[in-house]
Amino acid sequence: MDMSPTSPAIGDALEKLQAASVPGKTVRYDLQQAINHALKLGFDQSTDLNLLSHLEHAQAALHRMNDARALLEEAIRTRKADALIRAVDNAASINLGYEGEGADWDVVNEARVLLGKIKSINSMAESAIDRVEVELMRQALQQAKELGISLPPALQSAMKAILSLPGDQLRQLRLKRHIQRGDEAGVVASTIDIKTVFFSKIGTGRVIFGLQAYPLLRSSRDFGIRLGIYNPALGICVGFRVDLSERKRELPSQEKKKRRSLCRCKL
Repeated sequence: MDMSPTSPAIGDALEKLQAASVPGKTVRYDLQQAINHALKLGFDQSTDLNLLSHLEHAQAALHRMNDARALLEEAIRTRKADALIRAVDNAASINLGYEGEGADWDVVNEARVLLGKIKSINSMAESAIDRVEVELMRQALQQAKELGISLPPALQSAMKAILSLPGDQLRQLRLKRHIQRGDEAGVVASTIDIKTVFFSKIGTGRVIFGLQAYPLLRSSRDFGIRLGIYNPALGICVGFRVDLSERKRELPSQEKKKRRSLCRCKL
C-alpha cells in the first residue's frame, strides 16, 4: 500500500487521527477507532516520521484517557474521598467525558456525585462534632453506612469520644463549645437544658427547696421557747393562734369602738 501522505486512504486516516486527538475535545471511543484504522493501514510500519508522530501522539492520548477511566472506576469502587478527588481532578485535566454523554461521561458524573455526597456527610459530621449534636452525629454515621463509606479516622475518633460521654458531661461540653463560638442562643439553650435535667433529677418538690431547709432559720421549737409560747407537753407553739382568734372575735364590735375612739382623740 502506498504510505504516502498524498494517498487518499492515508490522508483520510491521518485526518481522522488528528481530529480525534484534539486536546480537550477527545472522545475516547473515537480516538480508539481512529488509531485502529491507522494501524490497519500500517502507520506503525511507515517510514514517514509525520505519520509515526501523529500515531504516537494519539496512542499517548488514548493511554492517558484509559488510565483516567481506570482511576475513576477504582475510586468509585473504594469509595474513598481522597481517591475520588484525585480521579476527578485527573479526568478534568484531560477533559475526559467533556461531550456530556456516553460511557466516560457516566463514570465521571458518578464519581462527582459520589464525591459530593461524601463531602456532605463529612461536613455534617464535622458540624455535629463542633456543636456536640449527638443526633446529627448519628445521622452522619447512618448516611455513611447507607452509602457504603467510612468517615475519616479523625472524625470517627472525635465522634466516638463524644458519644461515650455521660449525659452530664455531654451537656457541659456542648455549653463550652457554644461559649467558645460566642453563640448566645446556643449558650441559653444549653444552660436551660442543663438546669432542666438537674431539676428533673432531684425533683422541684423536694424538701431542700422548702423554707425549713434554709440553714439560717431557727426551728419552730427554738422560736417558741424564746417567746415563751412553746408547750413541751404538746410539743408545739401555742399562744399566737389563741390571741389571733380572740382578736378576730373582738373585731366586729370592740375593735370598731376602739378605732372610733382613737379617731376622736386624734381630732
